[in-house]
Amino acid sequence: LLGGALSLLLVFRTNSAYNRFWEARRIWENLLNRSRELARYCYCFKSSLRPERVTRISQLLTTFPAMLRTHLCGESRPHMDGVPHLDSPLPPLPRDVQRAMRQSSSRPLYLCKRMAAEITAARDAGDGSFSSRERLMGLGLVNQLGSYVGACERLLQTPVPLNYARHTSRFLTLWCLSLPVSLVGTMGLLVVPVTAFVTWCLFGIQEIGLFIEHCALDNGDIFMDQLSDQVIHDVLEAISDDNVAPLELDDEPPVAAAYTARTGATGPAHASRAATRVCCEASARTDYPAEARSSGGSRPQDGPFYAT
Repeated sequence: LLGGALSLLLVFRTNSAYNRFWEARRIWENLLNRSRELARYCYCFKSSLRPERVTRISQLLTTFPAMLRTHLCGESRPHMDGVPHLDSPLPPLPRDVQRAMRQSSSRPLYLCKRMAAEITAARDAGDGSFSSRERLMGLGLVNQLGSYVGACERLLQTPVPLNYARHTSRFLTLWCLSLPVSLVGTMGLLVVPVTAFVTWCLFGIQEIGLFIEHCALDNGDIFMDQLSDQVIHDVLEAISDDNVAPLELDDEPPVAAAYTARTGATGPAHASRAATRVCCEASARTDYPAEARSSGGSRPQDGPFYAT
């Protein structure tokens, strides 16, 4: 009679545990993607950030997932004492940074703080290739890494209520104990193996739910160790020089050339502004005839000079 209610209870328990596990996996996937983006950011602006600062940010970035694992699980991997590892060409973090990191209550957030400080300390480039806009882009990536720390803490500090797990276990135990009484009249001695098999199946489903619930962020061997190694590998590959120079064009685009000739501005940032400025002016000349502009008329659709 209560078998249907027990089945729904176990299914709901297992689904909620798997949703918790999958959310933790998605958080770490986003962490991996943001780490790759920050590494590419450092590579693209290496001339403005300086190679020394790129190396320092890479050291902090490769250490971040290992410290997040330690922060969540309460223990570190045996070989992560001298991170970064994997035969990395990066040197270990300076002693003063390591000392301050160990004294911090949240090591991953301290690493985000140091990465943000390194990006903030970079000076603007004279040609406009690195300015406040690019600096805010890098700080935004660092802030996203910090938000993943809070997301993991939310999952870790909000477990499934203990009363719910206890009630499921008690309900399942009583149901399995009463099962032979209801089947012995019709099955005879076969009730023993049947009861054993049913009990094994139901308690196995319950244990699967408990394992999935606690393995997400309590056990780093499930996916955190693998993703930590992947972050280190991808960051090192992203910041390494491939001896391939970007495409260089001798001729300046005609739109940028017109803007440069009129204003005397140069540089990539000015070229981007040139394209926008000249295109807007060209659109205005097309939609707003000279007679209307000279006479101070209103918008083309409001005046007699509107050209269809």
